[in-house]
Amino acid sequence: MPINLDSSGEIPVIRISGITPPDEGDELLAMLRENPGAAVDLSELEHLHTALLQILIAADSRITAWPEDDFWKKCLDTNYSEGNR
Repeated sequence: MPINLDSSGEIPVIRISGITPPDEGDELLAMLRENPGAAVDLSELEHLHTALLQILIAADSRITAWPEDDFWKKCLDTNYSEGNR
């Protein structure tokens, strides 16, 4: 599964990895709602459907690990507020 929640630490971490299809959007939104302030780890992301990109932006998610792929870094960095970099 490309979206996982790690709640073992002090701050929950939502890890998004691999290729994320649009049908993962409901799960991502639920995780963000149930875990306000959760960190988002995109370090193993290969492809993010734009529906999930919009959810991350709308939720003003706190990304703590950025993807290696320059394309996704640019997409996310361009659309993110200073406080969540």
